[in-house]
Amino acid sequence: MNDPNQSLPTPEQVALFAALNNISPDRLLNPQQAAHILRVEPSTLSVWRCTGRYQLPFVKMGRKVFYRFGDLQAFIASRTFENTGEVQ
Repeated sequence: MNDPNQSLPTPEQVALFAALNNISPDRLLNPQQAAHILRVEPSTLSVWRCTGRYQLPFVKMGRKVFYRFGDLQAFIASRTFENTGEVQ
């Protein structure tokens, strides 16, 4: 289970993870893998998809849902701030 007090990984941490694991930005990840990277529960991703709370693209094939690794990287980068005054 993910620690709810843990913040998103930094873009640098995700880039290092990708390099060490040889992950292409186009690689499709299932919701469990995406949730692990984002440090949230898979059910949280489901809520985000259903409500449109965040602009996190996903791929739907039949009943299955996937996330592109590059989209996760972009999402983390878009949620990275230097101070709380930048947050809207």
